Amino acid sequence: MRIKGLWSYLAVVVCLSLVLAGIPAVPHAAASSSDPVGELVERLQPVYNCLDDGDKAVIQEAKNEIAGLDKNVIEGIIASNGLITQAVTSRLGDNAVSTLAEMLKEAAAIQYSTDAGELQNRLQAFRSTWGSTVSNLLGEGVTLDDAWQFVIDTERAMPGVLKNNLTDLSGFIRDKNYNEVLEAFEQYLRQAALSVQSPFRYSIEQLGWSVEKLVNVKDALRDTVDGKAAEQALLKGYIRSVTVPQENTSVPIYAGSTKAYNLKVQVPGGSTTFNIPGSVLKWKSLDTSIADFDNYSNILRAKAGGTVKVRAFHPGNMADNAWLAEFTVTVQPPIPVTIGTPVEVNLGTQLSDLVDPSSGELKEPATLTFGDDASIQIVLPAGFKLPADAKLTVEKKDANSVQPPPSGVAISGEVVDISFPKMPAGQKVTIGLKRKTDTDKVAIFYLNNNKWEYQPSWLDGDIVKAEVEHFSTYAVLQDTTPPANVTLTKGNVTSSSVVLNFSATDISGIKGYDIIRNNNKINAQLITGNTYTDTGLSASTTYTYKVIAYDNLENTAASPELIVTTSAASGGGGGGGGGTSQTGKSTTTTDFGQVTVDKSTGSVTTTIDAAKAAELIAQTSGPVVFKADIPADVTVKTATVELPAAVFTKAAEAGKALSLEVAGVKALLPAGVIPPEILADPETKINFAFQVLDEAEARAFTGGLPAGMRQAADVIEIDLYSVKGDDQQAVTPAKPVTLTLTYRPQGVDADKLGIYRYNVAAGAWEYRGGRVDKTTNTISAVLNSFSKYTVLAYDKTFSDIQGHWAQRDIEIMAARHVAAGITTSEFNPEGQVTRAEFTAFLLRALGISEDRTAANPFTDIQPDDWYYGAVVTASRTGLVAGYEDSSFRPDRAISRQEMAAMLSRALAYAGRKVDVTGRMDDILSRFSDSGSIAAWARESAAVAVESGLIVGRTATTFVPLGNATRAETVVMLKRLQDRI
Repeated sequence: MRIKGLWSYLAVVVCLSLVLAGIPAVPHAAASSSDPVGELVERLQPVYNCLDDGDKAVIQEAKNEIAGLDKNVIEGIIASNGLITQAVTSRLGDNAVSTLAEMLKEAAAIQYSTDAGELQNRLQAFRSTWGSTVSNLLGEGVTLDDAWQFVIDTERAMPGVLKNNLTDLSGFIRDKNYNEVLEAFEQYLRQAALSVQSPFRYSIEQLGWSVEKLVNVKDALRDTVDGKAAEQALLKGYIRSVTVPQENTSVPIYAGSTKAYNLKVQVPGGSTTFNIPGSVLKWKSLDTSIADFDNYSNILRAKAGGTVKVRAFHPGNMADNAWLAEFTVTVQPPIPVTIGTPVEVNLGTQLSDLVDPSSGELKEPATLTFGDDASIQIVLPAGFKLPADAKLTVEKKDANSVQPPPSGVAISGEVVDISFPKMPAGQKVTIGLKRKTDTDKVAIFYLNNNKWEYQPSWLDGDIVKAEVEHFSTYAVLQDTTPPANVTLTKGNVTSSSVVLNFSATDISGIKGYDIIRNNNKINAQLITGNTYTDTGLSASTTYTYKVIAYDNLENTAASPELIVTTSAASGGGGGGGGGTSQTGKSTTTTDFGQVTVDKSTGSVTTTIDAAKAAELIAQTSGPVVFKADIPADVTVKTATVELPAAVFTKAAEAGKALSLEVAGVKALLPAGVIPPEILADPETKINFAFQVLDEAEARAFTGGLPAGMRQAADVIEIDLYSVKGDDQQAVTPAKPVTLTLTYRPQGVDADKLGIYRYNVAAGAWEYRGGRVDKTTNTISAVLNSFSKYTVLAYDKTFSDIQGHWAQRDIEIMAARHVAAGITTSEFNPEGQVTRAEFTAFLLRALGISEDRTAANPFTDIQPDDWYYGAVVTASRTGLVAGYEDSSFRPDRAISRQEMAAMLSRALAYAGRKVDVTGRMDDILSRFSDSGSIAAWARESAAVAVESGLIVGRTATTFVPLGNATRAETVVMLKRLQDRI
């Protein structure tokens, strides 16, 4: 019975530490320990080492209270919780209550040990005193060691329970305090205990006990002596003992640099580590003169040479004694450098601890700083491949010794010559140079044939940074001169549109242009090209235009004004029909504000009233809909929805999404979509706007579509921006937005439609997904940013699938950019699929981008493998698991039961988990070979069958070890996409 107290403590602290560390895959079952007492003592020794004096005092106080606890109180707890059953009385006799009370009191004292030696002595003494009594009580050869083994096995079962119960790890850490965590994990603990099959559990059930009863007894005893504080002190010690930084802290960081820290937890008795993002914790430095964290974030900013202890905290408790992890960081003074004296750094030696010996790549970013005030910085990113004997040379220059910049531009910071003869082509590094002025109009420039060239830059405090692919002479230049040679000319002019052409020059490069028509800016975001078509104009009307050019340092200059008169509208003859003229402006009041429609320009402005919107937010159970009803005779060319900041604030507080709908375009903006710092000023407005490109404008982007692609909707340019007075700033959504567009159903296969985004840099349309609603002719996709979007149909087929049973599904999945051929014309439908190939397929089907920086838990996956990014990403997201020898076996043909496991995890990842508890055998009974499905795969197979993702190879056979073909794989993934 004593084991209950220690078992409950161990399991609770283990499961909490796992939550703070990450959700692991279910561990492989471990063999029973030959010495359970020794294993328990060994596991708790590091815990005791991490207790501070205050923790020990709290634990000792609980131990003292236990020692002074009246035996009658314990007997009352035992009796009230139903532990005195007929079976217990028959084995322990009439003194059963008294015997159990004495055992429980001694066991509780053991729970509140603070020293490993003391714990071992008490456990051995307990075994000597109560071993035979426990054996007599449990019966059938079950001993005290079996009870202690039950503690260990319950702990080992916890990771699987956590994986099934927790989906938002960061949110769990952020939103729950210690007490709420303990309450949640009490339930998880019970699930873990119930999953353990052991002689001990069987024996207590024969006594009429249950795990539930034992937990209740422990809680009642803890509450009697106010032992929660002691349990939490032990909890802190446990977490501290297993929590360490992911980063290699033996490698010094340089003063003047920054470094992000994250944590990992080593589960006792296991070989796998679990990671927790440092960003969900709070951090402190114990000596801020050497290094300090930016606003308690996980970004450490090194200041001066020395060593410093740093601590991580749960975000809800930053008391000095509540730290979760502590480690020491060494800060290296910057490398000395003087003007005119080159300094050579052997990178292989300097960064040896950060280099992966198998690949020669950096395992994490490395920052080198130079100069007494760290005024020169060079950052090599993670994954940077260091050539053998790589040497970097840095020479600080006198500003007067280099080519002077043009008139109006001045050297205003460090000047440095950097050479790296063996720098691999295509790899990028970040350089940072300190500015010597307070102005933000500075950037890094480099000398190219004695001419200063602008390098896209950004400010990090007083350090100007830029990403570069080559080395040269670099300097910080201050540029306060406006752009020169700003010109504006007209192109094609019609009755309703004007093409404007413009250009400018500047040493810092031209960032973009604002278009001013009749003294009003008409573009929501800077125009980055050199042409713009102004549409929706009135016929025979004179307009005055100018453009304002911005250089990359925000200096501006305006062009001369350009006067343009649109041509006359085409008219109809007497008695003939002619075009319908859209004239007049109308405003309609709605339950959320006003909708203004200008027929002459085709513009729609929806103005949301903050007070009315607040009422709708309070009254509506689902998304709050702001839909502008547009007259049928209006062709919408531009639309703007104007929302006060208060509307987004109210929606975020209520957890409500906002649905903005205008003319067949709908944006579903989730609660919290606008960063709170933008909403802080109540005078700010947030505008959602779109412009329908006319045929000529759209042709510039859709004229060169790949073979098989057809346009099925207008091209629209969507913007989300904040407005305060005359200031407009683009807003990047803080959360994904669902965009719904209306498509033209004529002549297209709706199953092959997708929403596409135009990538300006690549000059190509990119697939962004799409769920089609054929009843409304709409398609929706989840997006992270706004740009030009349209709907395209993609008719792709292969020569070797004609007439194949899976032809239709293969073509649909090719249109969704999931299924790719082995050549441009062949698919090889009957070919086998490897584990690596299926993993890549699955990520594409779920829309998960590859993250090559994710941890690699497999011994046979290397960074230069084509599938590396897919496999490590799938491992991080819990979609794949390896084998017991830590291999992944990427080239092995995937079996149908392995595929079922991955598809089942994919359903859970997408929030579509299927519960087959108690029904697995019934679901699989239709297959005559269900007995050959591996035990670990049975639940997954049942889930895949129940959800319709996998059907039998025949009506009566599952063939679990059979290898799926490429055609079967695509069909299964289509079913998965259709279900989620």
